[in-house]
Amino acid sequence: MKLKAEQVAESVTVDLARQDDQSQAALRTNLRANAGFSMTAGNTDTQDIYTDAEFMARSLQNRYTMGGFYKRSEDDNVKTEYKGLGYLKYDHFFTKKWYGVYQCHGRAG
Repeated sequence: MKLKAEQVAESVTVDLARQDDQSQAALRTNLRANAGFSMTAGNTDTQDIYTDAEFMARSLQNRYTMGGFYKRSEDDNVKTEYKGLGYLKYDHFFTKKWYGVYQCHGRAG
């Protein structure tokens, strides 16, 4: 594409194919988070807590993901459930349909 303007002494040439590659190489991010809490009181007292989150960053050929969750439950001040999980994941895209994955997890509880 070629642009010409009145105030510019020379015309300017813009390579659209190159512009498209640069815009696709930009890093896109996404964050998701949830939290929940419930409590009952009466004949039995219970508490439940749940949280989870995930963060993802994506470029044209790479995607990085990290996330985790945490859950705790109590019944009459006795811990009945306690667990958590964290994870990391890396994806490399060779083509639009083919990609490789590396991931690791860590647990608590």
